[in-house]
Amino acid sequence: MAPAQAFASLASTVLHARQFSRSLKGMTVTLDMPKEIEAQFTAAAQARGVPLSDYLRDFIVEHYQEDADDLRTAQKRLADPQPGITSNQLRKNFGLDG
Repeated sequence: MAPAQAFASLASTVLHARQFSRSLKGMTVTLDMPKEIEAQFTAAAQARGVPLSDYLRDFIVEHYQEDADDLRTAQKRLADPQPGITSNQLRKNFGLDG
């Protein structure tokens, strides 16, 4: 690939990444946290080569999504309860009764 084409491709990728990053922006939050946790987050962001604010945003969104998925699963199971199983039956099912 010629240098001009490589530069154009890189510029396009950077522009797309910036536009995507802007689309993720919503509210602004200020966090007060212990210095040792702040240092851990700062080190993790630096290790990934991203600003601390981006790292924290991604961390919060990822973990929120996991919790939201767990909550949806729990709500579905509560809405459609299944009959329970005794510990004796469970042991028998796993071949531990004997």
